[in-house]
Amino acid sequence: MLRDALFYKDAFQHLAFVDANYTNLLSDDEWSYATTLCRFLKLFYNVTNIFSATRNITANM
Repeated sequence: MLRDALFYKDAFQHLAFVDANYTNLLSDDEWSYATTLCRFLKLFYNVTNIFSATRNITANM
């Protein structure tokens, strides 16, 4: 969801320009923080998938 919000950053900025009632626009620092957080979460997700090893067959002996 965060990745999708970053994709639509320009749309959110346009919405704030067009609609005066829209007051939830993030600042540039917040967008930068969201970008950094998204990169970290993607890395965390990938590492978690590697360690969980749900794709590997295991056997109890």
